[in-house]
Amino acid sequence: MQKPLSQRFQLTYKRREAPVYVPMEYKLMDALGLTRCDLHRLALKELHNRLEKSKVDLIPV
Repeated sequence: MQKPLSQRFQLTYKRREAPVYVPMEYKLMDALGLTRCDLHRLALKELHNRLEKSKVDLIPV
């Protein structure tokens, strides 16, 4: 029996990463009108779609 997927997720940046990523997040949130959670969801979907598209592009026709 599989354990149900959690609806919660916590992300912690390393000390040196935080000064880089947090300002990027806020700039993108302002530009796109998204919450932090929405921004991460959008980024995950975009990365997934790009990977899927690259797999399709590699299949010879």
